[in-house]
Amino acid sequence: MTHKESRVQSRRSVPSKRTTTQTNSAWQIKSRDADYPSQLAAHPSSAEWNILCGIGNRDILRQPCLGLICSVQCPGSVIMKTFDAVRELRDAGVVIAGGFHSPMERECLDFLLRGHQPVIMCPAKHAPRQRISRNWRTAIDDGRLLIVSPFPEKARLTT
Repeated sequence: MTHKESRVQSRRSVPSKRTTTQTNSAWQIKSRDADYPSQLAAHPSSAEWNILCGIGNRDILRQPCLGLICSVQCPGSVIMKTFDAVRELRDAGVVIAGGFHSPMERECLDFLLRGHQPVIMCPAKHAPRQRISRNWRTAIDDGRLLIVSPFPEKARLTT
């Protein structure tokens, strides 16, 4: 067997690290439903968010949360302070919400998922289309990760 054939064979035998969500775990909440978050209903631009689509434990939406936003570029001193702050928030059980798009946000998400507190992920696309890693799937199954989005199914990416 050649080296190339060996690599192809090993790729086939190793399960993918990423899986696509199953449709039975996806849900929708309309703005007129009792489960729709009151904080969003009261927001001035709530008319744009008439349907929320998600995967995971909807009850997390009822908890107070803190938003996390990070730049793509930041100095090392900020990175260390951010990790310290995220660790303290995680250990205190604070629910963190964010898009987790930038590299720094992804690192923070990995760090948060090592804890026991809930995390809300808001991708810039339709939530059930989101590809889910094994770590995320475990957190979803444990009721600790909620992926929620106001974007319709037809929206592949937002601009």
